Amino acid sequence: MKINVIIYGSDGKTKDIFLPQDSKTHYFLPGSKDEHLVTIKDIGEIYKIRVVGDHLPTAPGWHLESIHMIEKETHQAVTFDCNCWLFVDAGKEEAIKEFRVFSDQLIPVNQYIVSVHIGDHWGAETLANVYITLYGERGDSGARKLHKSSNPGDKFTRNKVDSFEVEAVSLGELRKVVLGHDREGYGAGMYLKMVTIREAQESLTEWIFPFWNWLDSHLGLCQTVCKLYTTGKRLSTSPIPIAQLGGLWIIDISGSGFESAENLNDFSLSFYGSEGKVQVEVTISGNTLQVKDELAIGTILKVQVSWSRTQVFKSWYLSSIHIKHTVTNEEMWLSFESWMKPNEDKCVEIPALYPHMDPLPVVEYTISIHTGDQMVGRSTGQMYICIEGENGETGKRVVNVSDSDVLSFGKGQIDVFTVKAVFLGQLQKIALGFKKLESDSWFLEKIIVKEDYTCSRSTFYYNDWITSVPGGEFTESIVLLTESAVELKEINSFNSPTKGEWQLQVLGTPTLDEDTDLSVVVFGKHEKSAPQNVTNLNYDPFLLSLGNIGKIMKASFLCTGLTSGRKLHLHKMRMRDVDTNQEIGFYPEKVYLPGEDCSENVAEVAVVLPNQPPLKGVTYSVYIRTGDFPASSTDTDVFITIYGENGDSCKRRLNGSLLPRVFDKGKINFFRIKAVDLGMLSRVHIEHKAVGYGAGWYLDQITIQELDKADIKYLFPCQRWLDTAINDKQTDCEVKLLGKFNRSNEKLLTSSEGTINIILVTDDIPSPGTNFTVYVTICCEKGNYEPVGFGNVTLTRVRSIETLELNGSLGSIQKVRLEMQDGEKDSNWFCKMVQLQHVQTGEIIEFPFLQTLGKKENNLVAELPVLKPSGPFLQVKTYSFISISQAPKQIQIQICFILVWIHGQHWKKSYMQTESMSFKTVGFQLEAVDIGVIHELLIEKEKPTNLQLEKAVVEEGSFIKNKYIFIAQPWKKEKTKMMSMTLQVTETKNDNRSGDLHNEMQSMTSDGEWIIHLSISSEEIQISEIQQHNLHWIIVFYGDKGRSIPLRLEEQNLDQWKDRLTYKVNLTHDLGEIFKVRLGIEHRHEDLGHLFLYHLRMQNTRTLDTFNQSINKILPLSLSGDRWIEVPAEWPLRASLSAVTYSVTVYVSDTVEKKDKLHIGICLHGKHGDTGHRDLNGQHVIDGNEEQLFTAILDAVELGEVHQADISMRSSDDCTLFIKRIHVKESSKKTLYLFNVEESFSIEGGGPETRKEVVISQVVYDQEEETDNSLLLTSNQTKTEEENLVEHKIIVYTGDGRGAGTNANVFITLFYETGESFGRVQLKRPLEDINPFQNGQVDTFIISTKDIGKISHIQIGHDGKGLGNGWFLDKVEIIKESTEETAVFSCNRWLAEDEDDGRTVIQLYP
Repeated sequence: MKINVIIYGSDGKTKDIFLPQDSKTHYFLPGSKDEHLVTIKDIGEIYKIRVVGDHLPTAPGWHLESIHMIEKETHQAVTFDCNCWLFVDAGKEEAIKEFRVFSDQLIPVNQYIVSVHIGDHWGAETLANVYITLYGERGDSGARKLHKSSNPGDKFTRNKVDSFEVEAVSLGELRKVVLGHDREGYGAGMYLKMVTIREAQESLTEWIFPFWNWLDSHLGLCQTVCKLYTTGKRLSTSPIPIAQLGGLWIIDISGSGFESAENLNDFSLSFYGSEGKVQVEVTISGNTLQVKDELAIGTILKVQVSWSRTQVFKSWYLSSIHIKHTVTNEEMWLSFESWMKPNEDKCVEIPALYPHMDPLPVVEYTISIHTGDQMVGRSTGQMYICIEGENGETGKRVVNVSDSDVLSFGKGQIDVFTVKAVFLGQLQKIALGFKKLESDSWFLEKIIVKEDYTCSRSTFYYNDWITSVPGGEFTESIVLLTESAVELKEINSFNSPTKGEWQLQVLGTPTLDEDTDLSVVVFGKHEKSAPQNVTNLNYDPFLLSLGNIGKIMKASFLCTGLTSGRKLHLHKMRMRDVDTNQEIGFYPEKVYLPGEDCSENVAEVAVVLPNQPPLKGVTYSVYIRTGDFPASSTDTDVFITIYGENGDSCKRRLNGSLLPRVFDKGKINFFRIKAVDLGMLSRVHIEHKAVGYGAGWYLDQITIQELDKADIKYLFPCQRWLDTAINDKQTDCEVKLLGKFNRSNEKLLTSSEGTINIILVTDDIPSPGTNFTVYVTICCEKGNYEPVGFGNVTLTRVRSIETLELNGSLGSIQKVRLEMQDGEKDSNWFCKMVQLQHVQTGEIIEFPFLQTLGKKENNLVAELPVLKPSGPFLQVKTYSFISISQAPKQIQIQICFILVWIHGQHWKKSYMQTESMSFKTVGFQLEAVDIGVIHELLIEKEKPTNLQLEKAVVEEGSFIKNKYIFIAQPWKKEKTKMMSMTLQVTETKNDNRSGDLHNEMQSMTSDGEWIIHLSISSEEIQISEIQQHNLHWIIVFYGDKGRSIPLRLEEQNLDQWKDRLTYKVNLTHDLGEIFKVRLGIEHRHEDLGHLFLYHLRMQNTRTLDTFNQSINKILPLSLSGDRWIEVPAEWPLRASLSAVTYSVTVYVSDTVEKKDKLHIGICLHGKHGDTGHRDLNGQHVIDGNEEQLFTAILDAVELGEVHQADISMRSSDDCTLFIKRIHVKESSKKTLYLFNVEESFSIEGGGPETRKEVVISQVVYDQEEETDNSLLLTSNQTKTEEENLVEHKIIVYTGDGRGAGTNANVFITLFYETGESFGRVQLKRPLEDINPFQNGQVDTFIISTKDIGKISHIQIGHDGKGLGNGWFLDKVEIIKESTEETAVFSCNRWLAEDEDDGRTVIQLYP
């Protein structure tokens, strides 16, 4: 144990005295009295001693009873009565205690309450150990570690106040504190707002020690220790409010140095308030003065003391000003501690001090006076300046240089001055007074004012002469604020370079276990780190090797092995550079893994750097559009990575779509991804892992928007197969950004007149510029404007601007071309974006090029199209150029290809190469906005080049290619040094054969094991109960080599998706290419409602051939109704059949007896197989004149030409049935198939089925146009049926918001409680005889259907055709005319691909 003591006296204090001085003797034992001989300087009358114990035992520790001091020569004795225990708590390194001298007049021992106020700045927090020393009239407290805060939570965090107890012998009036911390490195410090101190917890006042700066080794003052001087005291609690009005402020002024009443000094005392200013003139007549005033200025903001060289004749020290209101009891003590000296003009300000309110900081304003180049000689005179802001003004400050108030201003000169004042807020204007001493005038260009508190830079332009009469009074000029900006504080350079080794601390719950794999990826400005394991969540540091990734921006945590029942919650984290000691903080705030919907296994946190706002969290809405080719769909897991200027999102699985998880043909799936702001997006990477022909996917395009920026969308067109058997066999691809939609610039998109600013934007990359000219060409509907050039000087800037006048003759803008002048081999220039800004409207179109132009990249030209929210838009296509020529010897080839098409627009590409071949094929690729049909090609070459061109070929597209062949013509001499050749298209080839795309188009085989996934849902029956109810699925395969027998799906189990059943079935014979399957349920002995089948997936485990098909149909589980569903098998790049509806009517004699006991079934045969036997039993029977009708609606895959109908009959009782004829009509055609039977059948009750095969008798081709609204859903055209139809009135309400109407075709389908559905019916001609579905409109339609029960729900939507096809549907009302029964189906949402979840069709329930 070691003891250190410091003794304080009236004349100073001793140095540290370490005890014991003899380490061989044991001291401080229980009950012992230890003597030590020490030598100290004379410190006057001793009044206290401080004891610092190091290596003390824990509680109860060491008991110190008393300390006695005896002066050896005079025998003067001093006693300190201690009687206390000294020990260390956990985490403490030493114990400190102060003891006062035992005497008649005891000095109190105070429990000072020290409060440290951390500012509300990004990165203001620190993990450092903080120490403080208090200084007062009676010495200091010594350095004390601020160990335990009385306020809950972590110490020294952003915008927090931590309070600590510091016990010390009373220091009297406090004057300053010294506060510091022990951590070096950028970001390791803190932003200290101020320190407040009370003598005790119950004290009514507290001292204020403001700082308002960074305490960081690389920021602000670049120091970790600061001295803070008090600006005064304030009440610690607010006075009780008093309703009484009136009263005075009593102002007590304290100072020192007054000697006599001769030559009395004067000074001005100004009070600034929320409602004005009051100035009180004070004459110094003693060391204490009192002034009374009402100060009717509202809330006092600051107090200003000022004096001039004409007011002060003898120095006087202003100590403090105390003000108190006689009624409200508001009170504050302001500590000025300033000398008033003769021959100086000075001003001192202190902010008002109110309880529980942060005082305004005192800041230093740096003022730069810029004299214009118009000056000829110099202008000499005196000047004052008064800066005014939202918090008041500085008052008139006389500007001095080297104690002289005479200034001289010369041509182009910049003079810098400083003014200290209470923070003024946003600056507004400057009053500048000038009194010239000579005849020359002064031309003031501008004034720039900077301050470090908010890092603001305010510019005041004047650009005029300031004149005054020589020797006269001041001439005042008012200069208004022109512009303001924020400039980040400069960071002090690091002493040593970083090697990329960082320590990471993460606190999370619960702790990691063996099944949980948590890793972190750190993103920098240049690149990102590799994933690295997080070893613990206990806030213990572990090492990360990041390498040189640049300025760190965010961290992404990736987790596997977690479920919804076990989540990780990340509470806080911090990083520290091992080499530079830089520290980085994070503000996690509700970071969970997996995410809230249990779909996200990635959580991102933005880096927080001092005084720099972190990247915000963004929710991205991702719209995935699947192509509408056969077999475009997939139900596999799809992963996406979004890239932007701030890194990428990490790979995310697309889950949680508001539509089914299947990526269905021609549909849009909608997802949300939470990530740290990626900045401007540039590309996406999309992938899946499904293997096998048909298991892949045709991705049309991806659209992404930020959730809070609904007007702006990023478009990424893909238009390719991601399938292991098609194209390049890849299941992943990278898709570049084509452009951005912006709904707010629709006027500019259609405008053809006005002035536009063309803005070139580079990036903050090293040397983004070029030494050559870059041209921007605006391409319009009817031609191009002349290219606008940007010279080498402007291109080195981040933003370059030129102007262009639109004359209206060329129509609206279609695209922008960017072309770099052909220059030196290593010349290059990076273009981030081209912006077109309409000067009159302010609207902007952005073209995000995001590429480097230059010879080094073999890329001198780039194009991007205009994207209109209403569509359509042009694509950027790949064009391949091949030229075949002969050269007699080694030559240098320089050819320029110019492509010409409709409207005379062109695209240019140069090629240069030296070869020693007599026969040369030159080929290269370029990307350009779709130029349509090519009809002309212009080729140029240098005259000396002996090149004989035979032909040129242009290929358009990457996978589906169009070829244009041009036969060469003689060269034509030009006036320049070039020769040219203009060629017309000789031959065009369209290479869009599927065989070129499908790499393995051999005949398909279907034998072997198939895995079948069936996605279903039901309100009446749980999926897991299907087997309990003895429901067995039957499947029949149809191929081009035959059909299988009905196969029962025996094995079933629930896989990871709760709504999906999985089966295995074995085909023993090869059926060739499967073109359809039929699914059904057998053995139904009870009514179980219905199942909704929405998707089928089948894969052959041997060949991996796979097909996905959305079904979206209801399968009745009742005792009546059709129990079969047919699904067409679609294969990529092969023709497929369609699902259709057959309306079947069986006409029988009206003499049928016991018809309720009779069951009739039918099987239709056609070119493409059969429908299987389908029951007519349970279908509605219509009684006509002399005839009875059995009807059925069969959903089936199209049969082609129907040639046979097999009818089956059975009955529970004996009966006779006479069948006259059978009518079959396919819904998609206008053809009626007639089967004449005219035969009587005797049916034995309970016996076997009676079957009859009937061949086609007649085919009737109906040429009449189909009716839109009154479509007969049963397809029967007989008079008997028409008389039994019922009319429904369909009333459609369109929303009244902007753009709510649609020009698309709208369709409706009705669903009945029986499980039947009728439709779909196009709603085309409303009774109101107006254009339907416009904003706020109500449209009424009449449709006729069979009367078969109550409508259970409807399906309504549109086909997306036409401009502005989005539609806001409010509701639909359906009224059954015969009974006036009404059903209301509320919608109240958008049906649009670019709104909400992207759906254009929806099911509605009453």
